[in-house]
Amino acid sequence: MQIRQIHQHDFAQVDQLIRTAFENSEHGYGNESELVDQIRLSDTYDNNLEIVAVLQNEVVGHGLLSEVYLDNGAQREIGLVLAPVSVDIHHQNKGIGKRLIQALEREAILKGYNFISVLGWPTYYANLGYQRASMYDIYPPYDGIPDEAFLIKELKVNSLAGKTGTINYTSAFEKIWFQARITLGRVHINNKKCLQSNRTLSFVILKISINKMFVSKVLLWIIKYRYKLIAIMQF
Repeated sequence: MQIRQIHQHDFAQVDQLIRTAFENSEHGYGNESELVDQIRLSDTYDNNLEIVAVLQNEVVGHGLLSEVYLDNGAQREIGLVLAPVSVDIHHQNKGIGKRLIQALEREAILKGYNFISVLGWPTYYANLGYQRASMYDIYPPYDGIPDEAFLIKELKVNSLAGKTGTINYTSAFEKIWFQARITLGRVHINNKKCLQSNRTLSFVILKISINKMFVSKVLLWIIKYRYKLIAIMQF
């Protein structure tokens, strides 16, 4: 298997891969492919930070890093967010996702970035060296995200020492509707309508409107009580 930088001729395969992988996941498709499209159109997009795993001329995995900034009012630092990572449904649980993430981390280090943030499975990412961002006094730009799911990794020793504040996302994320689900009781929140269902809490960030890099409006449902995170869309 080869892991390499993405080429434009890969785009169609990657689009189908992302859609199929997320449609067959526990939480379903949440416009991840559209997010990738918007990131590619942004001024800060770097195709060296978008990679694919290729097996016998077939794209079986994809990963993307894009810029975010850490801001505390006094200082600002550019870093990266991991979003999304996907693996073909017939090649999952073979370590491809891990290899993609590690390859992206190496490229990020070569480019001089100090950190990668991610919103995702705490156990999975902990095994890759990610920690709760709150340990560094770093937080998401809106309330309600589970502390254990908002993660960060230093790419150099002590590269986050003395750096605190809020992670802010680029305008590419403004145009996308994000959906995530966590296992909990028997509540299902779907778009603007709340329904009772079987042991799944689905929360939807209905729309993020970002004005000059600031989140101005977020509609978010979440319950912070005895939950087990299944999957969460990354920003």
